[in-house]
Amino acid sequence: MEIARLLQKMSRRPSSWKSPDGITISRDEAIVSLKKLQKKILDGEAKIGEFAQTESDDSSHTSAGDIGYFKKGQMQPSFEEAAFSLHVGELSDLVETDSGIHLIQRVA
Repeated sequence: MEIARLLQKMSRRPSSWKSPDGITISRDEAIVSLKKLQKKILDGEAKIGEFAQTESDDSSHTSAGDIGYFKKGQMQPSFEEAAFSLHVGELSDLVETDSGIHLIQRVA
């Protein structure tokens, strides 16, 4: 399976390429931010990859959120459960892991 994702880290996961001085947003702020982006994606205003390049807090921003292929057992359980339940092209609801809050779209 291959997915693209958008990750917003919270203050408990302080490192990000976007915030060299540390992440200070709360869990609730991350959720509000991602819900706004999710709506824009669902409304067709932008694609997840476009937002991932500017809004995602992890290194996959350089590949438009594409983290490549992975198999079951390689990701955190809540992330895998959401990713493997999606059809190609489908966007997940928000998914929380130890890394932060994710939006996931199945690519292949």
